[in-house]
Amino acid sequence: MTGTDDRPRPARRAVTLALLSLVLVGVLVTVWGWRGAPTAAGPDTGAPPAVTSAPDVAEVTGPARSTPTPDAATRTSPPQAPAATPTTTPTPASAGMTADPQAGPVHVTITRGEEVLVDAPVALTQLNDRDELNPPPGVVGWYGPPQWSTVPGDLSAYPGVLAGHTSYDGVRDVFHRLGEVRAGDVVVIRYADGQEASFGVDADARSVPKNEVTEKAATDYAWVWSLDEPGRAVSLFSCDLAQGLDVTGHSLNNWVVQATRTT
Repeated sequence: MTGTDDRPRPARRAVTLALLSLVLVGVLVTVWGWRGAPTAAGPDTGAPPAVTSAPDVAEVTGPARSTPTPDAATRTSPPQAPAATPTTTPTPASAGMTADPQAGPVHVTITRGEEVLVDAPVALTQLNDRDELNPPPGVVGWYGPPQWSTVPGDLSAYPGVLAGHTSYDGVRDVFHRLGEVRAGDVVVIRYADGQEASFGVDADARSVPKNEVTEKAATDYAWVWSLDEPGRAVSLFSCDLAQGLDVTGHSLNNWVVQATRTT
């Protein structure tokens, strides 16, 4: 008798079911292994932040024209109003005082006994488009008219302002020793008419946050930009590079030296 023998079929079905079971177990293991249980490892915080290094540059900034900020190395300016944030501080111009640029300072020295700390020419300097006082290298900038109307040493409710670089393109510049100035040192300013005036330094050079000295020109740092009563004073600014640079290459702090006329 001929025909197909069906007896082996149950065995083949059993093998097929066994294979399917193994496949199912493999899938479950794979899924469990992928999903897994929480591990002791910390959260994925991503790549570490990039570290940027600022170039060695020193710019002088000052208070802004319609808002306050001053001097020597970042992105602010002295009070015309000082300069960098929306707050207006008193300015010599607004006080009705007018200085003659032709009678302004042309040279400044700072000495301690026989030691010369500063010896440099002075030239009239104005805020640039970024509200910075940025005199050329080798020159101390006099922040003068029309933006700031006090000649250093003249009677005014506001000090005269001189600003210079600590270094320029990595080379020491006119105010590289301003941070060494101490109370009692002598500032001598020579004017365009040949006359000279001497000033006594009131206190040791102070390192102040550059942004704050301009943004808070009417409050915390009013002492930098105005006098309690009219007097004959000068404020000198430069960068304090020792406190570091921001990502734009500007110093975070400024040196400030204040002196009062004695002769």
